[in-house]
Amino acid sequence: MSLITQRLSRHLSVGQWPRKTRVKMTGSRWTRPGDIPFPTVWRWYNGKQPLEGKTPRFRIQDVTEDLEDEVVQHMTDVFLRDEPMCSSVGLADDPVSVLEFQTMWRDYMRQRVALVAVVEPETTPYSGHRVAGCNLLGITCRGDVTDINKYKGVAFRKLIEALDHTTKMAKLFERYGVDYYLCALGLSVAREYRGQGLGFELLKARFDLGRAMGLPLTVTLFSPASTQWMGAQLGMKTVVEIDYEDYKDDEGHVVFSGIENKSMKLMAGKI
Repeated sequence: MSLITQRLSRHLSVGQWPRKTRVKMTGSRWTRPGDIPFPTVWRWYNGKQPLEGKTPRFRIQDVTEDLEDEVVQHMTDVFLRDEPMCSSVGLADDPVSVLEFQTMWRDYMRQRVALVAVVEPETTPYSGHRVAGCNLLGITCRGDVTDINKYKGVAFRKLIEALDHTTKMAKLFERYGVDYYLCALGLSVAREYRGQGLGFELLKARFDLGRAMGLPLTVTLFSPASTQWMGAQLGMKTVVEIDYEDYKDDEGHVVFSGIENKSMKLMAGKI
């Protein structure tokens, strides 16, 4: 076990979650409670199948500063090309959109609720990459306003417009009677670790984190059928569902075409 693993293990072991903490607000903004150690390991997980004779072991923890660049690189190289809505609009090939997405991911990581799955190096045949997956989480507060006009990337704007449209339809603050909720801007697993059940564990860890910090609700716009299924398995409910063929721009063109499953779903789960 590495030195950093030993240090993180002292903060939290599997099944020993911190007590639910009163949420701290600074002005209208949420801040991470001071009695929750940073970083915290939220979950340990052994993969489902061996890779070249080794069963990978993953540590799901807070994203620390030394991992930020690697997380952003993973999301850029993997998520932007594999996530159905991003792929549909060619976001990975739009440099302005890529930069704007990267900036937003970094803003989310500053809130200290983003999660990363780090593979223990002695349990994998793949070297050179610590990040096996991640879930870019942030906090949305009542009164937050999305200024879509500030985004110049054509592809990125399409994503933000879809997210803004569905969340406005959902009226989440009124529906659930909350002042803030845990949101997400990407759940991704490295291609070499797919089939291990890691994406599901990352989603479970989101609930671990939310419970520890006293967050009342988590919300995500899920586009692939796989994550929609995972969300439902963890008790998340579909609040807004829009068929891709019905979501069109002002000129009547379908915005997200060529996606295998039928619809995008804004799903919410009480924590």
